[in-house]
Amino acid sequence: MYGPGTIIAFLVGGFFLILWVDVDSVDTSTITIDDTDPRWVGAWWIGLLIGSFMFIASSIPFLCFPKKLPISSSEQHKDSSNVQNTEMTLAGEVVAMKEKGKSLGKSILAVCSTPPFIFVALANVTISALTAAIGSFTPKFFETQFGLTAADASILTGLIPLPAYGIGIVIGGYLVKRFELKAQGIALLSLLLSICATAFALITMFLGCSPNKLIGVTHDLQLNELDGVSLTWECNANCSCTENQYKPICLEERNYFSPCHAGCINEYSNMTYSNCGCGSSSQSNLATEGYCDNECNTLIPFSFILFLLVISVAAQEMPQLMLTFRSVPKEHKSLALGIRYILIGGLGKLCVTRRIL
Repeated sequence: MYGPGTIIAFLVGGFFLILWVDVDSVDTSTITIDDTDPRWVGAWWIGLLIGSFMFIASSIPFLCFPKKLPISSSEQHKDSSNVQNTEMTLAGEVVAMKEKGKSLGKSILAVCSTPPFIFVALANVTISALTAAIGSFTPKFFETQFGLTAADASILTGLIPLPAYGIGIVIGGYLVKRFELKAQGIALLSLLLSICATAFALITMFLGCSPNKLIGVTHDLQLNELDGVSLTWECNANCSCTENQYKPICLEERNYFSPCHAGCINEYSNMTYSNCGCGSSSQSNLATEGYCDNECNTLIPFSFILFLLVISVAAQEMPQLMLTFRSVPKEHKSLALGIRYILIGGLGKLCVTRRIL
């Protein structure tokens, strides 16, 4: 699911996000903001362009395959004899197709009525839901919780959870082979790994940071939470501020929507402002562009626990795959594998990510 290609994509994508979105047509020396500014838009399209080119390039060799792959002489003789000896009418073909359809329906019913397979499949669905959420939303979580830039969040995602997923799969397969686990042992191993993953997930809930408080959007001047957006206060009522210009600044450890909404009068070339009416008169009222520094020391502990969490989740992949094979008859293994991936894709990934969005 997450291999070397995904890791490289996040790392390279993080580098491209450091570049300005119009790097191909704009003189970047005229850009007055950098990637730490919340208004920064990175060159996201470069990764998409490279990925599209690689998809097209990798498909070209398939055009070189012949219409029919060569087969051995014995297979050719067998096929010619079948053509000569088999004279099936259209009615006979319809009957054969109906029989195959009935057989397939019975096989699906037999697989889905096997309790071990159903419970293992549901466990696979929950794991795939968690991995889909981690892979998709970890970069944004790093940005909002720890104040990282989009580039740093992308690089950190490529260095922590994605390699951990590959390590976890290897560990899970090694444990099954090393201890020669049977079906009951594999189920017990999956249970223990699930308990560890739940414990790590609970720990991460307490390792986040307080999000930046934006005056007028999330909190008022007294730092009380707001139910709706209210950007006009007594200190900026006469400034005729517009809500169309989002230019956050930091004033006395508080974030404001723009210098105008902070009541600032003077602007300097080094992207600082002074004489801000919404500030305290006992201080210098000097404001700087961008969000205030979010002093949070839980990034390293969170990253370490996240690494262990992903390992404990991914380590269940191979044991549960083996348990899927051992819970159904031999002739139904391929069908069970197909049903498993249908459930994972339909319930574990598609529905969960759509719900989050």
